[in-house]
Amino acid sequence: MISVHDFLTPLKKNGITFLTGVPCSFFKAAIDCTLDDSEFRYVMVPNEGAALAAASGAYLAGRKSLILIQNSGFGNLI
Repeated sequence: MISVHDFLTPLKKNGITFLTGVPCSFFKAAIDCTLDDSEFRYVMVPNEGAALAAASGAYLAGRKSLILIQNSGFGNLI
C-alpha cells in the first residue's frame, strides 16, 4: 500500500492541487491530508458525475485536477 505522503507529494510537485470525489473510507487519509494542507483544494461531491463536472470546471479555470474514484464508480460516469 502506498503512503499518503508518497501519493500526495508527486501531485503537488506536478501542480495537481484540485481534488474531488465521493466520500470514501479508502481515500479517507488522503482526503484528510488535503483538507489540512492549504495548497490543496478538495471538493466533496454526491456522485461521480458531479466529480467529473467539478474537475472539468477546475481544468477550464486553469487548475490541474484529479478525481478520486473507485472501480465501482466508473459505471456511474457512463
